[in-house]
Parts: sequence; C-alpha cells; structure tokens
Amino acid sequence: MIYFVNGNPPSDEFILAAYKIYCEDLNLPYSPQKILRDGKPRFEDGVKFNLTHSGEYTVVAFSESEVGIDLEKKEKRNLERLKAYLDFDGDDDLFYDEWTRREAELKKEGKGIESIRNFKPQFAKNVFFAEGYSFAVCGDCGQIKEILWKRKKYLKK
Repeated sequence: MIYFVNGNPPSDEFILAAYKIYCEDLNLPYSPQKILRDGKPRFEDGVKFNLTHSGEYTVVAFSESEVGIDLEKKEKRNLERLKAYLDFDGDDDLFYDEWTRREAELKKEGKGIESIRNFKPQFAKNVFFAEGYSFAVCGDCGQIKEILWKRKKYLKK
C-alpha cells in the first residue's frame, strides 16, 4: 500500500502513523514498531517500506517484500547536464519519468544514488500520482491512498 500526505511532516512520525493505517487497512495486528536502520530501513516485524518526498507531497510505500518509490516535482530548470550524465536523449517529461524509475528500482535494491548513471531499470513503473509530478514504483505495493495530516494527527481520507 502507498500512503501520501499533502505536506512535509517529520519523516519518522509520518512513517509510523501510516504504518498503523496500513495495518488497519489490511486487518493486520498492529503493534508499535521501531524503525531499524542497519542497512535499508525496515520495521522489526519484517514489513518493508520506502519513503519519498518532493514539492508538496510526502509518500510512503509498505510491502511484505522489498519496495522502492520515487517522486519528483517536474520543475522548470536546465536538465541538460543531468541528461548528459545519464546519457539520456529525450524531453524533460520523459527525463523525469526515467529518473524516477531508476531511483525507485535502486532504492528497492538498497543501492545508493551514486549508481544511477549506468543503471537501466527493468522492473520500476511510472504511475500517475499528481499533475506536474513523476512517480515510479518498484515492487508489490497495491493501492495509493491519501492520508490527511492536520496538527500531527493522521486520518484516513
């Protein structure tokens, strides 16, 4: 499952609140979790997650298997150096789609951004998220759901 908020709450607070909603949505027993950070972040119970944020949105994906997501706001800027660095020949919209696919798959594999230059994604897919954004998912995540964030309280929409 993928959850997002319009805003930039503290990352751990958002992850833990969204995890509680994830458990409710899937009728899983919920118990407060500690985020383990020895290597790729994960929960004690084995549930995998990945976080991304860009522009006005913060997004987290949960899965029983490894997952990677990336969100980029399509901003008007000179991308020529990045395109050359990635050996990418295409328009800006396609560049953002390519970048998010690469980053989502690298995140799923637990690799750093320094590997992005020569990396060719095979499994990540772009999914519509919001106008003016590029969003990619790699892994089995299911639906995208919005969470309302108000004064440090998270509510299902």
